[in-house]
Amino acid sequence: MTLSYFLYTLNDADIKSTIRQYMGTSQQVTDFAEEFVRRKQFDTDPNVKISGPATPKRR
Repeated sequence: MTLSYFLYTLNDADIKSTIRQYMGTSQQVTDFAEEFVRRKQFDTDPNVKISGPATPKRR
């Protein structure tokens, strides 16, 4: 089982805690944990509205 599959089985708080234990507490790790939770919520709840940077437009 990979780390990503394992994380997917956890609740949001446990995901963040486990990522910090494995990868540390840098801002990049925190950003990764937040994005992982955000994407997991999107995958598991179709009513979740995702906010964030818009996809760049192609020219």
